[in-house]
Amino acid sequence: MGSLGFLSPILVFLSSCSYPDVDNYLLAYISFGLAYINATDTSSQITLLLKNATTVRDEYLIAGLTKCGRSYKMAISATEEAYNDLNSETYSNLRDLASVAAQSAANCEGALNGTARPSLLTRRNKGLRGLCEICVVISNLFT
Repeated sequence: MGSLGFLSPILVFLSSCSYPDVDNYLLAYISFGLAYINATDTSSQITLLLKNATTVRDEYLIAGLTKCGRSYKMAISATEEAYNDLNSETYSNLRDLASVAAQSAANCEGALNGTARPSLLTRRNKGLRGLCEICVVISNLFT
């Protein structure tokens, strides 16, 4: 994932807000939203890769992608729960949910180690882990 420079205009806007809690809430909302989008997009990509791997009958890759699919279902669930927690102003589990999503990406990466093409999802896994790191930092602002 490239630079997160797209957040700059948002950060400028937030710095001009007169409500200090708005900053943390909006940053969390945006960060968890981006993590959710990354997880759902990656899950869709895994489905396509799994279909192609099945066609060429690469059993090791199929096993790795199947594990990735399960891992990303957990990431989607965790980021969705965090998003819902934000909507209900329940902040106590945000850090743990971000950690679950990050670990899901790490588990996917581990599942693909040793396959003929281990870097199929590396960029997406790194992207989700990076977003989740941001989510953890922002979550700490609520404690």
